[in-house]
Amino acid sequence: MTTTTSATPRSQPQQVSWSKPLEGWVKLNVDGSRRSEPPSSAIGGVLRNSDGSWIVGFSNKVGHASVLESEIRALRDGLSLAWTLGYHKVEVASDSQVTVQLLLTKDFEFHPLGALLEDCRKYLLQQWDCRLHHSLREANQVADALAELGLEVAIGSDSWIRGLDSWIHGSNGLVD
Repeated sequence: MTTTTSATPRSQPQQVSWSKPLEGWVKLNVDGSRRSEPPSSAIGGVLRNSDGSWIVGFSNKVGHASVLESEIRALRDGLSLAWTLGYHKVEVASDSQVTVQLLLTKDFEFHPLGALLEDCRKYLLQQWDCRLHHSLREANQVADALAELGLEVAIGSDSWIRGLDSWIHGSNGLVD
C-alpha cells in the first residue's frame, strides 16, 4: 500500500446557511433533539415555500428516544405533514447523515428502528417528487430550534405552528 501526501493550501471558511427550494417546490427541514437530564427527546420541523416563507412548523416531545430515533421520527412526521397538506414537489433536508444514509442504502430490514425507517421509505415512494438530502446543522437552525422547543412541552401535545416568518427573521437571529 502506497500513501502520498501533499501540502494543499487551506481553504477559506464558507458561510453555511439555509437555501430556498426551486420554484414550485417546498422545502422540509427536520431535526431531532435529546436531553439527558431530565431524559427526554423531541422532534421539530418546518415547511417553507420557494420564496422562503413559512408554511407550517411542528414541534413535539416524543418521550425517551435515542437521537437517531428522534431524527427518524422527525423525518416521518415531516413527510406525513407535507403529504397530508398535498405538496407534490418536496425537498427534504435533515442534518442527520446517518438517517439519510440508512434511507438511501435501503438496507435496514434488521435495523432496530427498521419499522420507522420503513414508514419514511413508504412516504418517500409516494406519487410525488420528493428528494431527501443531508444538510449541515448550520443550515437547519429553525428545525433545530423547533425540536428544542419540543423538549419543553408535554409528551403527546403536538404543536403545529403557522405564520412565524417574523420569528425566523426577527430578533432571535434565526435566519437559517
